[in-house]
Amino acid sequence: MPSFHGQAAAAADAAGSGSALLMTLRQVGGAVGIALLGSLVAGTYAARLDTTGLPCPGPAADATGESLSGAHALAERLGLPALARSADAAYVDGMAQVRVVCAIAALVTALPVAVYLPDHRPARRAGAADEDMAGAQADAGQ
Repeated sequence: MPSFHGQAAAAADAAGSGSALLMTLRQVGGAVGIALLGSLVAGTYAARLDTTGLPCPGPAADATGESLSGAHALAERLGLPALARSADAAYVDGMAQVRVVCAIAALVTALPVAVYLPDHRPARRAGAADEDMAGAQADAGQ
């Protein structure tokens, strides 16, 4: 029969392994999530950017589609405020899509947590609420 100390050591070892696994999953999940959400912003930005006012649509349009700051620099250099506005709107659209995806992910995660998370509150007796109320009324009269 194992002693209490042996059980505590085994539980501590398992807790250390569990903590390491949780930290690894958190880091990998964060990196993958950032990559996916960044790709969503970049894809939406490139798809919604209007480069019709550019004098040469080839390399200049590619440069504006790669970054918001590149689009602003080119818009300033060529005197095209419509390009800067289009870049801003495309970026905001991408961020709005990311916000919606994050909200959906949070809700999808919250539902099973709400269903399966154990309730650690102590159980109250049926008459406990009446006793607490009677005690509060007695204290108020003093």
